[in-house]
Amino acid sequence: MCSSDLTPEPHEDAEVAKRNCASPVPQTSEQADGFIPPGRRSLLVDAGMLPSELASTQSGSTSRGAGFTFLDEACVRSQPQAGLREFLGMSAAEIMDKEVIWAGPEDTVQDVIAKMQQHNVGYVLVGTQGAPEGLISGSDLMAAVSLYLRPMFAKWRRPQDDATLGVKVKWIMSRPVRTVRPDATLASMIETMRRCGGRCLPVVDAKGAVQGIVTVFDILLRILESDKSISWKGRPPQAPPLLI
Repeated sequence: MCSSDLTPEPHEDAEVAKRNCASPVPQTSEQADGFIPPGRRSLLVDAGMLPSELASTQSGSTSRGAGFTFLDEACVRSQPQAGLREFLGMSAAEIMDKEVIWAGPEDTVQDVIAKMQQHNVGYVLVGTQGAPEGLISGSDLMAAVSLYLRPMFAKWRRPQDDATLGVKVKWIMSRPVRTVRPDATLASMIETMRRCGGRCLPVVDAKGAVQGIVTVFDILLRILESDKSISWKGRPPQAPPLLI
């Protein structure tokens, strides 16, 4: 046998190289048998699939292409949108806090702080005979009182600092009070908060009577509750941390 018989033809080298380039991931016997080598998560990860594509293989909404499993975008995209529409369509009556704390216009900052700490709330409605005239938040109180009423600065507290506790809430409350109806959707309430800059919306009926309030904390709590893998109990502290 002559040596020329052992030398592959040039066109054969080109064909071999073409086949190697056409397959981005070598098909080994372990991959064919479904064997996952130590230190690797899955065969699909080795194939270079995106996390979203990997998730689609577990849900069953997939399509085949080039020997791998790819994301069916139309199917997966419809599921989050449907859940989001249902979530944003929740009404104010479903998520509002029915326990509304009131204060009078002549009440002092100290009075309102005591109510917030007693009921662990971050917002108090100001008004008479059930008609809201203003709204007081924990941030309003923190801005109105002396810095030295905070626990970390208590050792420098002076009588003039205590004097700020005597300010009447009618001078620092936010107004006008923007309200929503019980059938207002969560989407519309979020838009109202975004547009007006508020974080609390009293819920009133057709006669103007207050039924409850919806705060940004209530919305965040609903987001947590929508994920069944998260266990959430109790109520986070909302009252301002001030010495009174």
